[in-house]
Amino acid sequence: MADATTTAHLAAAALRSKATRPGLLATRTLGAAAIVVLEALGIVIALHHFGDLAGWGAGDVAFLIGVGEAGVGFAMLAGDTLEPPAFSLIVREGRLDPLLARPFPVLLSVVTSDVQLREVGRGLAGIGVAVWGASHAGVDWTPDRVAVTALALVCCTAIVFAVLVLGASATLYTVEGNELVNAFTYGGAALSANPMDVYSSALRFVFVWVVPFGLAVYVPALHVLDRDGAPGVPASLLPLTPVATAAFAAVAAWSWRRALHHYASTGS
Repeated sequence: MADATTTAHLAAAALRSKATRPGLLATRTLGAAAIVVLEALGIVIALHHFGDLAGWGAGDVAFLIGVGEAGVGFAMLAGDTLEPPAFSLIVREGRLDPLLARPFPVLLSVVTSDVQLREVGRGLAGIGVAVWGASHAGVDWTPDRVAVTALALVCCTAIVFAVLVLGASATLYTVEGNELVNAFTYGGAALSANPMDVYSSALRFVFVWVVPFGLAVYVPALHVLDRDGAPGVPASLLPLTPVATAAFAAVAAWSWRRALHHYASTGS
């Protein structure tokens, strides 16, 4: 209970610091939302002009884009400080050291130190694009489809956050952040914007069974859009979506604990 209270206080303090300049916050939030909408609009226009993508229409692909972007937005809301440049700076300047002495989890201290409220714009815009895409594809929003969409959003968010935690764990060994992490955060969301049908079997394996964006976004989309899956990635894999997400998150948590145990102060 004490950990939760302290974390809430830290997060509230970070949010208050952002709220001191509401005009800037609103502009950045709307800007983040506009980027998602414009990117989705560009792809939708291209598909309307050139035809479908491996049998997936504009609405189908918009659903994939929306879920992936929403997952990135909600994960970055608290995970921005775990990105390679930001977390590397925290480590190199020795700002991580005082957190180790506090009586609550270090990871919570890090992520609540700078809550990026603007990312709510990306998350909500992603949800809007996903809902529009599904509706444009003729989806009947039954409770079952709403629940599966919510599952996809939660799992995608969790996987993006877990990738950030894995990257931060690596930084505790190397000190310098590795931009390869972004290839799996933003790159994973970008890859999820396309149906798995267009990728090779090797790439499908990586993004379904290693970094399970495919299970988090593509497989639920098959259920919502009532589509058949790519070879080896059928809609029947849906029960594995939360299982794979939990397993990936557990690996990230284990890596973080191991990295903290290895960490030696770099502060002066």
